[in-house]
Amino acid sequence: MKTSTESIVFTKEDVLQYCEAIGEENKLYTCGDYAKSHGFQTIPLPSTMPLIMYRLFTIPWEHDGGVMIHRKQECSTFRRMFIDEEYTGDITLTNVVSRKSYTFREETLSIYDKSGELCFQGTSHLVVGDTT
Repeated sequence: MKTSTESIVFTKEDVLQYCEAIGEENKLYTCGDYAKSHGFQTIPLPSTMPLIMYRLFTIPWEHDGGVMIHRKQECSTFRRMFIDEEYTGDITLTNVVSRKSYTFREETLSIYDKSGELCFQGTSHLVVGDTT
């Protein structure tokens, strides 16, 4: 099962807000001149920042009840991502296993650049428990 495809352009303000939230102080992510002096065309995204794209999706397989626990996260970067570039992505439900009153599932967020090249994948391992 897969979500619809969504588009996003990460802005400098998004990166600044993200860095502030996680306590990231590397000037590479906050100063365009500093990023350029290190060989980048503009400010790159911090490695796990693409995960905020989740906020754009309506997840069709969400459970209405129960407690959800985020067990672990695996992230892979295939191409460096930058501010002010458009990316598209979708979330795929990759694995579902039910045991007793728990459902274990994996969801993979895939993000592509404008040429369709895979830039990022993040797989979330979740457990949903029945509260009844």
